[in-house]
Amino acid sequence: MWVNDTEVSSSDYTVTVATGKVAFNTAPSAPSVRGQDNVVIEFSKAVSGYANRIKQCTIAKVFDNRVFFSGNDDYTNEVFHSNLNNAEYVPDLNYYECGTEENPIKSLVVGNNTLWVLKRDSQTKDTIFYMRPTLDTDYGRIYPTSQGNVSVGCFSKAINYKDNILFFSKNGLEGISGNVAYEQSITHKSSLIDSKLINMSNYEFLNIAEYNGYLVVSIDNVMFLGDYRQLFSGVTGTEYEWYLWQLPVNITYIKEYEDKLYMTDSTGNVYTFGGTNDLGQAFESRWVTPRDTFGYMQHLKKINKRGAVLKIKNMQNGRLKIAEKTNKAVVWKEIKEVSSNGFDYAHVDYANFSYSTGDNTYVVYRVKEKKIIDISLKIYSDMLNKPFGLSEISLEAFISGYVKR
Repeated sequence: MWVNDTEVSSSDYTVTVATGKVAFNTAPSAPSVRGQDNVVIEFSKAVSGYANRIKQCTIAKVFDNRVFFSGNDDYTNEVFHSNLNNAEYVPDLNYYECGTEENPIKSLVVGNNTLWVLKRDSQTKDTIFYMRPTLDTDYGRIYPTSQGNVSVGCFSKAINYKDNILFFSKNGLEGISGNVAYEQSITHKSSLIDSKLINMSNYEFLNIAEYNGYLVVSIDNVMFLGDYRQLFSGVTGTEYEWYLWQLPVNITYIKEYEDKLYMTDSTGNVYTFGGTNDLGQAFESRWVTPRDTFGYMQHLKKINKRGAVLKIKNMQNGRLKIAEKTNKAVVWKEIKEVSSNGFDYAHVDYANFSYSTGDNTYVVYRVKEKKIIDISLKIYSDMLNKPFGLSEISLEAFISGYVKR
């Protein structure tokens, strides 16, 4: 029991349970502020099934100094929340209903002083709601629910990434834009990886986090990295550049904490990023250019042997390979292997040694191809502890006669 914000001992009062009466040995003093409660009585009562309302929730989100819970299969459309600054206490009336039970709540996201409630896709039911704090004269701080006007539902999870509300629909990553209260719209963000992303068997159970500026999406042993710093104009709006990483183990959970990304697998192992190999295995990293027609798809080309230059980043023990493939070939043809190692005595691999001290190195390579329609280049490394960095690629071609059947 609390009197004027001071906890008092049970020896200072007597409780009659049958009547619900509390008698103080000494009457509490008046509150310091007129009209303010000066006595707070806390009590507990075991009600069958009440604890499981929270225990069986699978979603938790901190918002407005309270913890909000959802994801209970028995209460598919309800959001519960704790008391102010007290995650251990969830009053039985602290819950709100968002839509109907037919399409369950899939994720909670905080953004713009709003708690976004995203539900599974449905052709007939509402899919997105939002809750904004307001004061009520009788109940104090409350969180009334409002229906959003976006019809696309959440199939997996959602996140606030760089102040953008993002969620995964059946079609890939979507972003909510526009005013919170009205004129909301969605922008697709993952067209570059949709063909692989949404067809993965565990797409619904992906893991998502923000790390080092990247949006990290993990499904089994595949990790997708979205980069808001590299944008392009897609069909529905601005989209992110994406990278893909094949991992040596299946990841079950990811979490960023104090500038580190932690990953777990099904056996309880915990992993972090670091080094130049995957658990002792070599990275197979590559950068592949599109099939380039040099702007003249109808013409044949001859590659200029002197017009091919690669600008690479100097890295400790760096090394890379260059390969090319034309419309005439079905496999890649390796044309050069080169060191990109900077001068550093620490951990120097003298078999792969260079005295280059600048940030970048220019590499001249030769491509001997003629009478081709298009060509693609692959810059890659499949060697243990041999990273590489790429800045620019240059390749010239002479345009010749028309393509014939």
